[in-house]
Amino acid sequence: MSVRVKILLVVAGVFAAYIGVTYSVQRYIVFPSFAALERDDAAANQGRCIEAIHREIELLSFHLSDWSSWNDTYQFMVDQSEAYKQANLVPTMYTNNHINLVCFINPEAQVVWTGAYDLATEEPLTIAEFAGPAIAPQHPLLKQPDLTSPVDGVILTEHGPMLVASRRILNNENEGPARGTLIMGKLLNAEQAAGIAQRTHVDMDLLAIPGQVLPPDAQEAVAELSGGVPLVVRESDQGQVLQLRSIIAGVDGKPALLMTTRIPRNITARGETAMRIAAISDASAGVAILLLMWV
Repeated sequence: MSVRVKILLVVAGVFAAYIGVTYSVQRYIVFPSFAALERDDAAANQGRCIEAIHREIELLSFHLSDWSSWNDTYQFMVDQSEAYKQANLVPTMYTNNHINLVCFINPEAQVVWTGAYDLATEEPLTIAEFAGPAIAPQHPLLKQPDLTSPVDGVILTEHGPMLVASRRILNNENEGPARGTLIMGKLLNAEQAAGIAQRTHVDMDLLAIPGQVLPPDAQEAVAELSGGVPLVVRESDQGQVLQLRSIIAGVDGKPALLMTTRIPRNITARGETAMRIAAISDASAGVAILLLMWV
């Protein structure tokens, strides 16, 4: 074997070793950072969806505060005035405030007036939990921590999940004594969930946990999340999508909704592309140098 061939073989071996080491560094050191970044980004998207629901609850609580701290409402809890009903408790109350439920409850937990409305069909609804004549005195919505603080969150109804908020009924100056509790609710149906997904640009859906049979993978996720895991991450669609699941608790503190988001794995796909380009570039450079040395 000539010296030239020996030299070329040695150089080829060095290039092969170099390419192998470089690829290993990219695969086992650099690429995991792409995967970690992708998971962090996916978790941030999940968080944005949860924050969007919390903003809906905050907006509902804001509307509620206008009604609960109002002299007219304060007086209504005493006399149940027909004038108040005709001026305020009308269909436009629901449509203007984008709500589905209004319920006035006196200090003895008796329902003074309640109404529910389907914004899509423009027809009245009945929500059994607030249909009267009273609700349980231990109901979480009646347990405000102080005179002016709200209780809000999610409950499950026969019409689906509902965002709810409750406040003590006070006068214009936010002073008592409280004359009961005012509750407002907004159904979180498929249309509302789709609106949140559109605003956050995240593929998201919600499943009520109690009262229905969940798919096996969802049941497994609920079991993990109920055990204290904050977020369950799985790969789906042959590894092309990250599926994230988390629990939204109800006003009673128990798991109410299972949120699922699906995030395309664009970051790791770009990482794979970058590694392939780097490997091809290294191999091409090695071949070019070997040919040059041969010539």
